[in-house]
Amino acid sequence: MATRTLVIGANRGIGFELAKQLTKKGREVIATYRQDAGDLSSLDVQTIGGVDIADAAGVEKLEDGLGGKRLNEVLIVSGILRSSTLEDPN
Repeated sequence: MATRTLVIGANRGIGFELAKQLTKKGREVIATYRQDAGDLSSLDVQTIGGVDIADAAGVEKLEDGLGGKRLNEVLIVSGILRSSTLEDPN
C-alpha cells in the first residue's frame, strides 16, 4: 500500500512541486486548494477544492472530500499574505 499524503495548499508554488515530486515517488497524494486548482489536473492526484483551513466550512469540505481515508502524512503549505512588515507584525 502506498503512503497517503495530504498536501494542503497544493495548487501552486512549493505545494504544487511537493505534490508533483511525491507522486513521482509513488505516494498517493490528495491535494487541496482554496479557489483555483491551477495545474493540479496535470498530476495524478485526488483534488479537493474549496478548502480553507482557517474556515469551518472549508475544514468540513476537507473532511467530506477525504471520505474517512486514513492519512500517513499531512503537509500544510498554505498561508495568508498580509501587507504588514516583520518590523510591524500587527
